[in-house]
Amino acid sequence: SIIIEEAEAGAPQIPGYEPLIVIGATIIAYIGVVVVKKKK
Repeated sequence: SIIIEEAEAGAPQIPGYEPLIVIGATIIAYIGVVVVKKKK
């Protein structure tokens, strides 16, 4: 959440940079859930 807040505070030079962060975080969270389910 800190990284996203920092990105919002300063104007990103790369267009569409924030969506990439959100997508990346979503993918990481999804993989984490899958790993946890496989362990159970």
